[in-house]
Amino acid sequence: MGLTSVRVTVSNPLKPDFREDLELIVDTGAILPWIPRKVLERIGLKPESRKVFKTKGKFIERLTSFARIKYGEHETVVEVVMAEEGDVPV
Repeated sequence: MGLTSVRVTVSNPLKPDFREDLELIVDTGAILPWIPRKVLERIGLKPESRKVFKTKGKFIERLTSFARIKYGEHETVVEVVMAEEGDVPV
């Protein structure tokens, strides 16, 4: 069994020209998309809140923001986790 990934475009909802394409692993158990913080900062996004997540049997805190994500013809603004170095983008 392999991993499934998709190519998406992540952009700043207030500045649509600030965008970046990236590959994300499809995780049907993920509540929010985890996008590398460096990518989100490059497109001008800033942290909106801090949340606690349980992953790999432990609790961790991560910053969140809001981004526009486009996959194929589908596009919406969603809350995203600002993933840190070592986190898996999903």
